[in-house]
Amino acid sequence: MDKINDWEEVPIDDWQEVAANPSTEQPSSLKTNIFNIARTTLEGAGMLGGGAFGATAANVPGAIAGGALGYAGGKKAADIIEELFGIKKPAPLGEQMVQTGKDVAMGGLLSATGEAGGLLIPKIIQASGSIIKPMWGRLTGKGKE
Repeated sequence: MDKINDWEEVPIDDWQEVAANPSTEQPSSLKTNIFNIARTTLEGAGMLGGGAFGATAANVPGAIAGGALGYAGGKKAADIIEELFGIKKPAPLGEQMVQTGKDVAMGGLLSATGEAGGLLIPKIIQASGSIIKPMWGRLTGKGKE
């Protein structure tokens, strides 16, 4: 269990104790929502900033590498904030290193997907236009037939 205050992750055996003692303090949903928004913002901003910085160095491969590192950095920053506010217990150093490697890989996958989408979507739109325009012309009686 990584989270200290998250009542949703209480083991099943402890639910009876929680139900029997309604005065058990549960985290405010506002606090949880704020931290979820902050985490998402830091991860996304890290990936976008890293991708923009990497693109200046090596175009598409640099953008993917920069996005991967930026995502991992943003995620680690969110972890540190959660640890400082007592939302999450600090993980052992070895576990943190493994998680950072996974975060870099995930950031690279997300960046690569974004780059591929950026290259493919205009071509898909252009190709669909050559199919849709004649059909639209036949349906409306205007345009190409």
